[in-house]
Amino acid sequence: MDVSTVYISADVDPVSGEPLAGKRYQIFEGKTRDGGESWKWKQLTQSEAADNLRPAVPVWDDPERRAVVWMRGEYRTYTNYDLEMVGTVLER
Repeated sequence: MDVSTVYISADVDPVSGEPLAGKRYQIFEGKTRDGGESWKWKQLTQSEAADNLRPAVPVWDDPERRAVVWMRGEYRTYTNYDLEMVGTVLER
């Protein structure tokens, strides 16, 4: 398991803390090379129409690729939502 790469959903820039344009939650990939002392962040989604929430990394057999899945849509409460599951395969 690669613990030097994480995926988060945020409505602010993970570096500056400033709100994102459109005020939607987006998926970010964070990478560290120094055990978490510093991070490089890359925004993976750009949706202005829906939030991108709860990223997960399924078990993947190919060490050169990583799959990331998340929920996209509107999440009002745990019993009131309109979401779809989406994902992407990232090259390392």
